[in-house]
Amino acid sequence: MTHERKYPRSNELTAVVNRDLFDIPPGAIRPKDMPRWTAYRNDYHKAAKLELVTDFPLQIDFELNSTCQMKCGFCLHGHTKVPKRHLTFEQFCKVIDEGAEHGLVSIKLNYINEPLLNKDLPMYVDYARSRGVLNIYFATNGLLLTEDMSRRLIESKVSKIMISLDAATPETFFKMRANKNFDQIVNNIYRFLEIRGDLNYPLVRINFLQTPVNQHEATEFISQWKDIVDMVGFQQCVGLPGVEYGEMVHQDDFRCAFPYKLVAIDSAGNILPCCTFSGREMPLGHIDDMTIAEAWNGEKMTALREQHRQYKYAENPVCAHCINGG
Repeated sequence: MTHERKYPRSNELTAVVNRDLFDIPPGAIRPKDMPRWTAYRNDYHKAAKLELVTDFPLQIDFELNSTCQMKCGFCLHGHTKVPKRHLTFEQFCKVIDEGAEHGLVSIKLNYINEPLLNKDLPMYVDYARSRGVLNIYFATNGLLLTEDMSRRLIESKVSKIMISLDAATPETFFKMRANKNFDQIVNNIYRFLEIRGDLNYPLVRINFLQTPVNQHEATEFISQWKDIVDMVGFQQCVGLPGVEYGEMVHQDDFRCAFPYKLVAIDSAGNILPCCTFSGREMPLGHIDDMTIAEAWNGEKMTALREQHRQYKYAENPVCAHCINGG
C-alpha cells in the first residue's frame, strides 16, 4: 500500500490557516521585550528555511509527563504501553534557567503526552515567564480543558493552546481516537473562548491530523472552525517507530527544519533532536549529563542538520521512516 504525501512546504509537516498570527507578539508581551520577539521571529524564519543555525535552540519542547488518557491508533499510546514517568519541576527549572542565560524565547509544554494531566501546568508557565520566556504554548486533546483549568491558564498568560480534534463529526472522531467525548471537547473549546472574551491571548488553534480515516471531513472541518478560532492546522501523519506502513514514498524535495529550530526533552530527561515520534530513536544525551547548548552544538545534531541541508534525510533510517513511512 502506497501513501502519497504532499507536505505544505518543503520543510514543514503542518499547514496552518492564518499562519501569520505566529508572528504577532503574544498578548502578554511587554513593550521592552519587542526587540527580542522580533529578533526571534526573524531567526525562526531563517532557520525554517535551513539558512541559519543559532548558538542555542530557538525553542525547547518539554514532555512533563509520559501519560495520555486516549489510545489513538496514530500515536504510540495506541500501540504500546508507555512507562509512567514525569519530568520534575526542578529539572524543568534547570533547563529554563540555562535557556534564560541564552535568551530563550519559546517553549512548548508537550511532546508525546497529554499535558493537562499535569494539574500544576500553570505553575510551569509562570516560572518560564518569570525567566523571560515570551512564547509558551502546548497541544492538548482538550478533554481536560475544564472551566477551572481554562481560567488558570488564561491567568498564567500562556501564549497559545492547540487542540487536536481531527474530525468534524463524533463518528469520525471515535474512529480516529477511540473516544466518545467529541461533544464534550467541542463544548470545552467554546467555553474556553467565552472565558477568554476580549483578551488577545491565548491564541487558539484547532488541529486536524489528516489520515485516510478522516480526510473526507477536511473541508467540513475548516468550515466549522475558521471563523470560531484563531488558527486551523492541518498536519501530516508521520511514521511511528516499529510500525510498518508498506511501501515508502521518497520525498525528493523535502528537508526537515526541526533540527534547525528546536530540541525536545522527554519525560525521562533525554534530549531529542526533533519533536516527532521518531525523535526518541535519536537521543542526543540526557539533561543530567550535558547542557542543552552542548547537545545543540554537538556532533550528532550537527550531522543530522547536514543530512537535511543536503536533501539526504533518507540516509538516516529513522528520518526516512518518519518522513516517508506515515
